[in-house]
Amino acid sequence: MERQWRVRPADAAVVEALQAALGLGPVVARVLAGRGFDAERAARFLAPRLAELRPPDGIKDMDRAAERIVRALDAGERIHVHGDYDVDGQTSTATVVQFLRMLGAKVTFGLSDRAKDGYGLSMRAVEAAAATGVRLLLTCDCGVSNGFEIAAARVRGIETIVIDHHRAPPVLPPAAAVLNPHQPGCGFVFKGLCAAGLAFYLCAGVRHRLRALGRTPLPDLRPLIDVVTLGTIADIVPLADENRALVRHGLGLIAAGVRPGIRALKEVAAVRPGPVTATTVAFRLVPRLNAAGRVGDAERAVRLLLTEDEAEAAALAAELDGENERRRAIEAQNMDEAVAEALALAAEREAGRRTPSALVLASDRWHHGVVGIVAARIVERFGVPAAVVALSASGEAGRGSVRAPRGFHVYDALVRSAEHLLRYGGHAAAGGFSIAADQVVPFRAAFELAADEQMAGQTYETALTVDAEVTLEDLDVALGRDLEALGPFGEGNSEPLLVVCGARVSGERVLKEKHLRVQLDDGTARRRAIGFGMASRHPLGPAPVDVAFHLEVDEWRGQPEVSLRLRDVRVAEAAGAAAAPAATGTEGAAAGRADGRGAGPARGGTGT
Repeated sequence: MERQWRVRPADAAVVEALQAALGLGPVVARVLAGRGFDAERAARFLAPRLAELRPPDGIKDMDRAAERIVRALDAGERIHVHGDYDVDGQTSTATVVQFLRMLGAKVTFGLSDRAKDGYGLSMRAVEAAAATGVRLLLTCDCGVSNGFEIAAARVRGIETIVIDHHRAPPVLPPAAAVLNPHQPGCGFVFKGLCAAGLAFYLCAGVRHRLRALGRTPLPDLRPLIDVVTLGTIADIVPLADENRALVRHGLGLIAAGVRPGIRALKEVAAVRPGPVTATTVAFRLVPRLNAAGRVGDAERAVRLLLTEDEAEAAALAAELDGENERRRAIEAQNMDEAVAEALALAAEREAGRRTPSALVLASDRWHHGVVGIVAARIVERFGVPAAVVALSASGEAGRGSVRAPRGFHVYDALVRSAEHLLRYGGHAAAGGFSIAADQVVPFRAAFELAADEQMAGQTYETALTVDAEVTLEDLDVALGRDLEALGPFGEGNSEPLLVVCGARVSGERVLKEKHLRVQLDDGTARRRAIGFGMASRHPLGPAPVDVAFHLEVDEWRGQPEVSLRLRDVRVAEAAGAAAAPAATGTEGAAAGRADGRGAGPARGGTGT
């Protein structure tokens, strides 16, 4: 079935106003106008400033958290930071630990062990903290659903500060402070911070508290933003408002390689010198950090981000690179089996004249560390929500991960299916759970019912959203650089998608049996294009084609040159009728699921 293309509508008067006020070219102005920007908002969007970050006191409980940490510092209390095993957990942990070290705190850290603990704060971690004399515990990217464990910590004389962006349960844990923009009563306008962003805001809140007390000198928070950027991109949160400012600044730090661990990670990931994009981080750096927690000890990633020793950084980066290769091999095997099970389930439903609205797949042969990636791939393949469960051959609880197409709320579906789960958590885009093996079948029925009720006969959005129709002659290095200025691209700020209509294919060949290289000519110019994973479309045939693509600037024989990265190709329609209109919006494609190959008004600021 041919995929629909829908063009964002753009008011011609707004396009002209953007060109006049900001000196933009017509294509970039068209992109911004189609995404709902006027001149004032576009100016702030194009030049995000750390000084315009909203102040930390807008986050509920920030005053309590900052005051408790300052008391711990003054009393010389032992502080322990506990994070989740994924990249957001790793980076939020590293951010808080580095900041507390700057302040001279007695601080230790630990991360959840995916195999031993599963997601969240475990009693094992609480007991270990109590045994070492910890008096203040900070949870990073977990904790909001750990009421039992936090109550147990309090009985042992440990107070807890929760730093978590996951959906808050009806009853919050008995913590000294809960930093979560999604909890009732939190008036912080921007709800898109991940745990790494919240960790940065906690550091800013403590810094504000120390300033109010007249303490000097105060640590500079800007060196922390490279680590915050890794977590923000990895967790696929909206790259808008606060996140946009942080990531724009952080990408510069990552490119400069000021941190030994990131410098070593770039080396093993073969990241070339020069500017670094969010896509590079998502495809090259994030999978290697994630591999630490998927198939091994996640604490190695935190040590990598914190170390000042070049030799240790190189050794840890090489270790994570090897783990990523091992993860890829495990994932490939598990993926093949999961696809086979999904096809079998789909065939059963088709025999009953019912297409499955969701897929719940389970096996004791699968690795718990890759079920999230496999679930994401199943969604891409079948276009429905997918829960993938790694069962235990020993009879222990299975571990599952859920991913879904845009428009489906994962956490809400887990809530509706909770009677069959031992534990669960998550947010709109993703979730995780533990489950007994004998509950997989009833959970499958409940999860499918939840999907049916959520969608109520609707279909998931699969159309390509096009920003502008152009000619090949429009596509030059200057335009490529101008479009790059709209980045970083990711969730909430998709990479601009352009369309050329009626082009002829003047040459094409298949690369590595996977990819399609073509040369296009539309009568105005010729341009090279590459369709990754599109070898099956060869040959495109003699008829003119319409192409949807992202514009890139590459180096060719030492000179910058534009290239088209194809998203879709189809037999040409009449010029100017390439696509149906689409609703104006700022929706974006996720920037961070890969295998590792390769704005608001001026405001007070965080005091960075």
